Amino acid sequence: MKKIYAIGIAFLSLFSFSCSEWMDIRPSTEVEADLMFTNEDGFKSALTGVYARMIGENLYGNQLTFGLLEELAQRYDAGARYSTLTSNNRTLFYQYSSEVEIGNIGATKTRLSNIWNAMYTDIVNLNSLLEHLEENGREVIQTEGLFDIIKGEALGLRAFHYFDLLRMWGPADMANNGSQPTVPFRTRVGREQIAPMSADSLVIVIEADLLQADSLLRNDPCNWDIHANDIEFLNYRQFRMNRWAVRALMARFYLYANQPDLARQYAKDVIEHSGRNLVTNMSSDHAMFDESLFGLYYANMQDDYQSYFVTPIDNSSQTQRLITEGNLQFTYQTTSIGSNDIRGRSGQGFVRDNGVAMSRKYLCIENDSYDLRIPLIRLSEMYYIMAEVTTGSESASYYNAVRNARGISRTNNVSSFDDEATKIDALQDEYCKDFFGEGQYFFFLKRHQVASLDIWFNNIENTFPMLERYYEFEIPDAEREYGYVPDVN
Repeated sequence: MKKIYAIGIAFLSLFSFSCSEWMDIRPSTEVEADLMFTNEDGFKSALTGVYARMIGENLYGNQLTFGLLEELAQRYDAGARYSTLTSNNRTLFYQYSSEVEIGNIGATKTRLSNIWNAMYTDIVNLNSLLEHLEENGREVIQTEGLFDIIKGEALGLRAFHYFDLLRMWGPADMANNGSQPTVPFRTRVGREQIAPMSADSLVIVIEADLLQADSLLRNDPCNWDIHANDIEFLNYRQFRMNRWAVRALMARFYLYANQPDLARQYAKDVIEHSGRNLVTNMSSDHAMFDESLFGLYYANMQDDYQSYFVTPIDNSSQTQRLITEGNLQFTYQTTSIGSNDIRGRSGQGFVRDNGVAMSRKYLCIENDSYDLRIPLIRLSEMYYIMAEVTTGSESASYYNAVRNARGISRTNNVSSFDDEATKIDALQDEYCKDFFGEGQYFFFLKRHQVASLDIWFNNIENTFPMLERYYEFEIPDAEREYGYVPDVN
């Protein structure tokens, strides 16, 4: 019998779960894979375990949302953790080969190694699930349509992980450096040596996963109603890699892969047919989750985020993610066109006190139905993609639509952009505003190879150089030394 272990997957009977219990699953056990996949519940449990792992600190519960990726975009400038950083020691975030500690923040090299291992641990679990689906899934999974849903989600999640690995460890200039080695691509569970795949080749295999996932999820009952489906496992689709999440991911992917026509096709389809609408009020929906196409539920967010997001704001905190009032005004233009922009307003996008501000996206509020949510793909990104890949008044209309929804007056609308550079600058400002604390801004900067940032710290506007090497992470030492991706952390 094979001794393959699915790390972090809880082998639990999902038929007995209520919806809230399903979302409260925490990965805690190791189970023998061959035993796990002998019944339908095991396949459900395996898939659920991957989502449960994704909220980990080294993944989308911190480093790949409000953590490292936001620090690489130089977001924070308040609190004891960030207020003392100068132009010089802010460059320490990009010391990818050094163990130099940045105050109490930790070495970026170590954090990247932890991210790498956590990403590949998820991929190991997904590959194990996909292997067993092929071996006996159609025999074991008896609920009509569920095989396609589980396999579609698993392939979509594998593509999601590999695409983020590519965006982190791949080249900044995809058009000219597509032959550059990136990361190993694994479709089977094992510890054999695998050479890093070129960026161009990785694009091809990610696309294959996405296309297959899209086909398998064509009958996904994704109507966004929490209790919409007769099969309990198919509720809460906004917390799963559902049909529209895959199509939105394809728009994001094709934009990165320099295929604007396909990016346009999928982004437009999501906008017109997903049933999601842009959020216009963040007072309750502080993470703008009502427009999310894919996100995670984090049952223990309130306890686990006490050191990161909690009121009252503590400007002496070593851990809180804070910005100064000057930074907020600078980013959201709150003294001019952004005076009513919900993304920067008190009680909407931020809580403000004594000259400092904290994003409300992960600030848990007692008895708030919008707590405990981590958005990973939102509808506004589809509008920005459409603005980027179209021209003239069509491009401007998508750009204006998000700004108007967020509270910027139509009197500030643009009719068109003078040139491509002007449009990209305008979109950079919007990515900076809309995706605060979500990690997506850094990827925008990398994709456009932005050479310098106008950022606010030390109470003034600064021009901060972004060198090309800042955008390209180094392979962890263990991968270089041993030639394989560890199966466990």
